[in-house]
Amino acid sequence: MAKDSYTGDHVVDEIIEHVALEKAGVLHEHITAPKAKPKKKSSGFFFNLFMYMIVGVELWLIYIEIMKRL
Repeated sequence: MAKDSYTGDHVVDEIIEHVALEKAGVLHEHITAPKAKPKKKSSGFFFNLFMYMIVGVELWLIYIEIMKRL
C-alpha cells in the first residue's frame, strides 16, 4: 500500500485509494482535514474580579457624593 518514496503516479494512486477507502467507510479521517486545537477553558476569574472592582468603585463614588449632599 505505502512505499518509502512518493514520486510520480504513485502519489496519485495513493490519494485515489485513500479517497476510495473513505467513501467505503473504512477510513474516517480525511487526509486534508485540519486537526482542531483543544481550546483552553478559562474560569473567567480575573474578568469577574475586574468587573466587580469597577462596580464597587462606582458604588463607592456614588456613596461619597450622596454623603457630601447630606
